[in-house]
Amino acid sequence: MNIYRHKENKKLYTIEHLLLDIHHLNNNEFAGIYAHPYNWKGDTIVYQSKSSNCCLSYVRSHFEIVSKRL
Repeated sequence: MNIYRHKENKKLYTIEHLLLDIHHLNNNEFAGIYAHPYNWKGDTIVYQSKSSNCCLSYVRSHFEIVSKRL
């Protein structure tokens, strides 16, 4: 699990990239980035996009990696 720091609020998050949403079967409408708070209570940051390139650029522009899993 990688841990990221949000560039604006400086809080820690774990990020999940949902590529294919087969649970709801609604044309993959829930695909995107889900940033969950790490060791604090707060709201999940959601960026919905079907494009992997858009999702990766969103993560690069809003988060910086703090801890990387080997």
